Amino acid sequence: MKKYIIILIIFLLALVYVPKLILKNAGVNLDPQLTDQALVTKDDTINYVLRTAVEEWSKDLPMQLDRATTWYSVSQIKNRTITSKYLINIDEFTSGKFEISAAELEEVALLIMKPFAANTFCKDNMQLFLLQEYDITYEQELYDQADNYITSFNINKNDCEDKATNILAD
Repeated sequence: MKKYIIILIIFLLALVYVPKLILKNAGVNLDPQLTDQALVTKDDTINYVLRTAVEEWSKDLPMQLDRATTWYSVSQIKNRTITSKYLINIDEFTSGKFEISAAELEEVALLIMKPFAANTFCKDNMQLFLLQEYDITYEQELYDQADNYITSFNINKNDCEDKATNILAD
């Protein structure tokens, strides 16, 4: 994963503010809706690089992360946003004595999973760099095994700033 993030950063640094003509001559096929006279904007460049990274990550999916969680898919459709879809095996949270509803799972996701994900992204220097310097958002969507939507949350640079503030306050 770090290898792909390093490649992503190299692409971002190499492509920001470069005219489309130069990229076209280098063999990079950018959005065909852009005219030959247009310069590539920073958003276009970042989104192109994110789409490239997502294509690479998708090759390894679906991926079982733990007994209850499968990273099912990843996409880049929204501006500067990488969306990951996770399937949650709710049966792993239930037993004969204990059952969890979808509403309770949503609460668990927001109270436990989002801070855990934010901590993971914010502690990784490469991902932290992308969050802070390029204003990337990681959207996490959670579904049950039957593909029913449970909840979603975003991780962005503010989550890392809040974490830094909370650490200093403790």
